[in-house]
Amino acid sequence: MDKTWTIQKRILAFRVFDDAHTADNIYKNMKLIFEEYKIESKLFSIGFDNTSNNTAAIPALIELCKPYFNSKFFHQRCVCHVLNLCVQKGLEILQAFIKPIKEALSYLWKHPNVMKAWVRFCKQAGQCMGRLPMHLGLMSLSVQCYAWAHALALCWICVGRYPCNGLGRFFRVPIRGYNRG
Repeated sequence: MDKTWTIQKRILAFRVFDDAHTADNIYKNMKLIFEEYKIESKLFSIGFDNTSNNTAAIPALIELCKPYFNSKFFHQRCVCHVLNLCVQKGLEILQAFIKPIKEALSYLWKHPNVMKAWVRFCKQAGQCMGRLPMHLGLMSLSVQCYAWAHALALCWICVGRYPCNGLGRFFRVPIRGYNRG
């Protein structure tokens, strides 16, 4: 913080870090930088992602820096990394649904005649929107996600019923309880 209590943030150093990313090596590298700039006793917090080696380096960094407030605020986990981990976990759960969609779309792109027949089938069945919603304007993210999920579910139902060239083989996971409304 400066004299007017405005938080100051700076990138102090970029270092080549060829060593193994162990907690001890992370600590040693950070210590060299802190000592070079003479800021060991001036740090309030450090932002790291949640890798175990970063987290394991924190106690040694606390001992070196002796931050205020009993180090309660010293280790700040990167919110972007936390959100990314949540999304990745959600995508793991959805892989049973995502994989067949990717495979079916890949199959369609490789077989243009099948794709044309599929589009005709979808239009006749009245279940597929034909196109996914690309231009959703300024809708909230949750509304956009719902619009995409709705369109994909309709296409999924349509593809699952499509009789030509075994396209339905990609869709072995049923959508239970999906309501179009």
